[in-house]
Amino acid sequence: MQKEASFFIKGISILQIYILVFSIFSVVFIVAESNVVSAKHALWHFWGDSPKPVEPTKPSVEFKSTGTATATATGPTHIVSGLPSGQFATTGATTTTYSEVTGYRTLPDGGAQLMGANNVPIGEALNPAQFKDFQTAVANAGGTETQIGGYQGKFFGTGGTGILVDGLLFAAAVAGAIQLIGGLVGLDKSLTDSLSVAAVGGIMTTSLIQSIGPTGANWGLYGPNNWLATNQGLGITGAGWVGIITAVVIFAIMYKKESTKIVNFQCLPYEAPIGGKECEKCNNDLFRPCSEYRCKALGQSCELVNVGSVDEKCVWVNPNDALSPTITPWTTPLTENHRYTSHAVRPASLGTKIVLNGAVNGCIKAFTPLTFGITTNEPAQCKLDLEHKKTLDEMQFFFGNTNL
Repeated sequence: MQKEASFFIKGISILQIYILVFSIFSVVFIVAESNVVSAKHALWHFWGDSPKPVEPTKPSVEFKSTGTATATATGPTHIVSGLPSGQFATTGATTTTYSEVTGYRTLPDGGAQLMGANNVPIGEALNPAQFKDFQTAVANAGGTETQIGGYQGKFFGTGGTGILVDGLLFAAAVAGAIQLIGGLVGLDKSLTDSLSVAAVGGIMTTSLIQSIGPTGANWGLYGPNNWLATNQGLGITGAGWVGIITAVVIFAIMYKKESTKIVNFQCLPYEAPIGGKECEKCNNDLFRPCSEYRCKALGQSCELVNVGSVDEKCVWVNPNDALSPTITPWTTPLTENHRYTSHAVRPASLGTKIVLNGAVNGCIKAFTPLTFGITTNEPAQCKLDLEHKKTLDEMQFFFGNTNL
């Protein structure tokens, strides 16, 4: 039991550290990215290993779009993958092979500048018609285009910032819904809290992975065709499955089904069994004569007869007695200024009530010490309870705090 408790506490501690570190990372990431990432101006490595933004090549990419007019490629960067084989002729005399192209940046007139390894422009810019042909060729070959940092937050921010903010808000909404529904349907607190924390951990794990991916900050750790960014079944990306697995692990660590059972233990004097089935055992011991104490200890209906004679024996007296002791209200110990509504004997009476003299409704005042008593027609064991119970054994308290 102690080992299980220790494992549970360690699991909670590890989870709390994970959430704390993740929260700090998220805040720092959002603050930092809000200052350096722009869907329109920041140029990031989309092939490599650096998390830092790369300044555009100097001088800026110049091209002739429709004649003598000059423009600069300032649109967002797109990663292109799955390109067809063969060559693609750009404007002018330069001919570019598809294998050289790793992405492009859009231009104000609707054209684009193709980009190669190390983010270097390839050839002259494509005019709108050429760019459309390029996109058609990519689509026909089953290729993909992903805008770097192109995620538009539903509430705030773009790229990685937008992903994290949306993730935080979505996680908060899901956790709130779980708490509300759990309370309405009566789920225990441990289950509700475990589900809430697991959901937040899973959602934010997925958001963290996506925030550093191609549509987020694009740290270059994985590309748009990586399993983390593509459908891995049931319409869920690899990042989504990682989040689901994380949620399951968190739930398994946190959830511990608990139940409460109240056990009332009382150290009371020995109570002889009801009846007298075992009375004769006292007579069968050749080495110890039967005594009154030993006889009565074998059953409540056992009695030593013919005391002092050679026929002294322990017997079950009146074995056919099926009547319970009678109970009658006892006036002497009753608290002053109170009375019983009936003094009839039970059975056949169904009981009595204690009322306050002079009270309109007869009710006893709250927090009033009350003493009352009963008399029986024979030695008896009596109990009382705050609620009506069907049997004597179900009742909680011995009358007079003793079972004798």
